[in-house]
Amino acid sequence: MQWEITENPDNARSADSEAAGRWQTRLKLTLPMLGGIDTVLRLRPNGEVDISMTTDSENSESRLRQGATALRTQMEAAGLNLTQLLVQHGEATS
Repeated sequence: MQWEITENPDNARSADSEAAGRWQTRLKLTLPMLGGIDTVLRLRPNGEVDISMTTDSENSESRLRQGATALRTQMEAAGLNLTQLLVQHGEATS
C-alpha cells in the first residue's frame, strides 16, 4: 500500500478563493478480489469530491463500475458530493 496526501497542485497557480483549500490524496493498493488499484481523490470546498481509479484488469474495472451507485449513496450519506467518478483499467498516470 502507498498513500500520499498533498495540496492540489492548482492551489499554487491560483490565488482565488475557489482554488484555495483543495486537497488531493492518492492511494495505491492490491486487494484480493480486485487486484491492483490506483485511486486519486480530489477534495474541494463544500464537500465536493472527484475520484479517478485505474485498475490492472478489465474485470476489476467492471466490478468497480457496478459499485458506483452504492459509493455515491454512501458519500452523500456522509455529507459529500461525488462530482466525478472515473474508472478505467490500464497504466496509472502519475
